[in-house]
Amino acid sequence: MKAVFLQKYCSVKGLCGDDSWFDSGLCETFDPAEEDDILDNKLPVITLRLKGGYIIELTPRDYLLSYEFGNEHYMCLGIMYMAGTSNEFLFGNTINLKYSMIYDRQKHQLGIGKRAASCADVKE
Repeated sequence: MKAVFLQKYCSVKGLCGDDSWFDSGLCETFDPAEEDDILDNKLPVITLRLKGGYIIELTPRDYLLSYEFGNEHYMCLGIMYMAGTSNEFLFGNTINLKYSMIYDRQKHQLGIGKRAASCADVKE
């Protein structure tokens, strides 16, 4: 995945180069006016196909974290590249914001379901 981003999306400021978003803890400053264009037009949807046919889709709005500090506006990659591995990533909270996880340690299973938009959207 890192290689694909570095080959196809270097037009996005901060994604490629010596201090890439893929380096742990690095973020890039942006003009807030650029954010929608980056999130909606410049980066791909990441699709994870799991055993059993379940598909997890993360849009740039899901995997890029945006925040302000002082007068600066930042975006950070919410996916951690595992250095020293060929192609392993840690998604963590990036997935948990859009999907709910249930861990069954006895059966060695993981249950995943798309979250409702809010508690009011949950049907009994």
